[in-house]
Parts: sequence; structure tokens; C-alpha cells
Amino acid sequence: MKNKNLKNSSLPFADNNREYRVNEVSVRLIKLVVNMAEIERKKLLNELEKGHQYKHTEKRKYPRIRVFIYVNCSSHKYVFADFIHNMSRSGLYIETEPQIPLLIGQKLTQTFILPGTEDLVKISGDIVRIDSKGIGVHFDAPLSELPAIPL
Repeated sequence: MKNKNLKNSSLPFADNNREYRVNEVSVRLIKLVVNMAEIERKKLLNELEKGHQYKHTEKRKYPRIRVFIYVNCSSHKYVFADFIHNMSRSGLYIETEPQIPLLIGQKLTQTFILPGTEDLVKISGDIVRIDSKGIGVHFDAPLSELPAIPL
């Protein structure tokens, strides 16, 4: 499916002072790649994949682990309970119903028991992500310890 906005848009690309429309650029790129030797194509593919991986590498300071932990949550207006689905020392993801009107930036206090321990954790953080399945919370201060939890 072609995007009508791209179909008629004109982007300047310097090549002998000519401008190419977006689809002309794609055609030109394809022709250049098709005319490359196989070894050149492989090198180009490796470089493109490296660039793509670099953009999508994990940017978290602490690794996430999958969990299924019952959690009690409270904000200044709401109290609810649900389950943590993944967490790290710096935050967690709670799968929750979209019925509760939560907002990005809202302060949330979570209380839960760490698996493999009997330690009750009560920690506050800000909601940094809301999607159709739940919320992401970034803690105000990292958890001091996150036990090894078998997946």
C-alpha cells in the first residue's frame, strides 16, 4: 500500500543537482544494489544490519527478568492489585486493565514480595509508559537487590 503523502512528496537528494521523488530514490537504490557484486551486497547488508541493531539495542541500565508477582498499587486517587510481568532493579511492568485512569508521570507506590525471599518491598516510582496491556513504572531509586529468579 502506497502512502499518498509520500507518493507526491519531493525530497532533495544531491546528485548532479537533481531532485528525486521518494519512489525514484527507492528504484535507484534497488538498481544500485542489483548491480553490485554479491560480496558487496553482503557487506552492505552487514553494515545496514549493524546500524539497525545499534538503534534497537537495549538501553536499560539493568536487565529485565520475567516474573509473575502479585502487587498492590496505590496512587493519590486509586488503589488496585494486579501482577508484575517483568522487572529490573530500576522499574517494572504491570499488566493491568485499562479501566483505571492512570497517567504518564503519575506517582505510584507498589508493594510486593520478592520471589525466593520473604522480603516485602514497598517502592514508589513514576508511570513512564501506558499501553493497551498495562503500565511501565520507573522507580524513584533502584532496588538494592534483585534475586535470581528462574524463568
